[in-house]
Formats: sequence, structure tokens, C-alpha cells
Amino acid sequence: MSTSQPRARLSQERSRLRRDALLDATIELFAEGGSRAVTHRAVATRAGLPAATPGYYFDSVGDLLTTALTRHVETWIADMTEMAELSLGLHIDLDDARGLVTMAFGERDLETVHLQLSTFLAVSSDPDLQPLAARALEAIEQLAARMLATVGIAGAPDVAEALVHLVIGSAASRLAGLHDEEHTADVLFDGVRRLVATATMEPQAITDAIPKVAPGGVVGSSLTRPG
Repeated sequence: MSTSQPRARLSQERSRLRRDALLDATIELFAEGGSRAVTHRAVATRAGLPAATPGYYFDSVGDLLTTALTRHVETWIADMTEMAELSLGLHIDLDDARGLVTMAFGERDLETVHLQLSTFLAVSSDPDLQPLAARALEAIEQLAARMLATVGIAGAPDVAEALVHLVIGSAASRLAGLHDEEHTADVLFDGVRRLVATATMEPQAITDAIPKVAPGGVVGSSLTRPG
């Protein structure tokens, strides 16, 4: 074997590591200050590389940011898909779901929540990247559907879609900091239980259970306004 081949492989590996370092630095800067914080110089400094390095791998700052966001979301999709596959063998009691919510909050600190939500919103707002955002959302819904199916929820995919809306709203609530983590977890858990409960009801039963609002704005009132 020629000695040039090992050297070439080392050079390729070094190049890959540098490129990955630049992409990691880009995501960090984006999470801290949005797209305006991402410049060639800032990325190179964060990655511990010469200032000219980003220009060697990427045509522009836009190309660098798009590539970094795409890789981040692709990794997210892969993780969600793997978790969905693993969940096939789980047997979860809904009464224990409160513990799952608490565990999920504990494993995803606010920094992680901020990064994931801001990345998702950035990708969603870019017409060229919207299909990637849709794939990410679909992966999350598939994971939720698998988890719901393990507790015997009929129509799990439809319920999962609504559940994901709750989760995204919960993420925004955590970042706002209006309530503490325990309260936010309780609200999310209660929302999940109510959602699952209605999934077992007939559509007409749900309609009948919704309080009727009288013309005067009084819930359940049989009073009529004076003539």
C-alpha cells in the first residue's frame, strides 16, 4: 500500500473534523444570537480555526448557516426515528406518564429547548428548507403516535398531531419562564390526559360535553335577554 493513501485518509479526516467544527460553532452562535451572530470570523473563532477557514468550505455565510441548520435538523430527525423504533417494545401505563413528562423536562434543559425551537422556526421560515421542517415535525408525530399506541389509544396518529401542538406550546412556555418547570410539566401532563380522554369519546359526545354559551355570554345559562 502506498504511503500516500494513509496520508490522504488523514487529510480527509482532518478536513471532515474541521468542517464539523465549523458547523457546530455555527449552531452555537445561532442559538446565542440568531443569524446575525453568524459571521465567518465569529464561526472560525468559536471553532478555534483560522479566520479564512469557513470560506474554504462554504461559499457564503448563508451557505454555512443553511448547511448547519440542515445537518442539525437531519440529526434530530434521525434521533426521533430511532426513538420511535425503540418505543415499539415499550409498555407504558398512562398513569405513569407524569413521570415521563418530568423526565423529558429534566433531560432537555432550557438551552436545548431554545436551540431546538429556534432552529425549527428558522428552518420553517425558509421556503427552501420548509420540506425539512415538515419532515422533522412528521418524525416527532410518528414518535408520539408510537408512544400513544403503546397505551392502547385508538386513532393514535390523529391524537399525536394534537399532542405535538401541545408539546411545542409547552416548549415556548418554558422559555418564557412565566411558570416554574413543575407547573409547566403539570399543565402539559393534564393537557395530554384530557386529549387522550377525548380520543376515547364519540364526536357527538364531545360536542355534547362542551358548555353552551348563551347569547348574553353566560355559560350554561337558560336565561333570555329581556325584550
